[in-house]
Amino acid sequence: MEKNEAAEALRVRAWERAHSGYTGDAAILFGRIIHEYPGSEAAADAQKYLDNPSPPIAARAERVTVVDIDISFGQLVALFVKAAIAMIPAAIILGIIGFIAFEVVAALVGAGSGFP
Repeated sequence: MEKNEAAEALRVRAWERAHSGYTGDAAILFGRIIHEYPGSEAAADAQKYLDNPSPPIAARAERVTVVDIDISFGQLVALFVKAAIAMIPAAIILGIIGFIAFEVVAALVGAGSGFP
């Protein structure tokens, strides 16, 4: 009976590691269960995990609500300046695409921009 209790304790520890995102540690523990306690229920459970490991809970998508951002005023200004500089090439590209789209529609309708 003591052997089954030890296998069960090791299995619980392995599942805790797996659900905490430490899948490598869990795989080592499950391998140890299979080696030390062959034929036990814990070994069968360990083999199921090793055959088809489920993604750890930490890797699963979760909804998160941000309630506070701790950023200084200087860092916030620097962030906005970087964002404004990054928007310049995008605005130029969108302007070119818009101009081309306008010219195509104007040519189809029969009105032009007046450029020769």
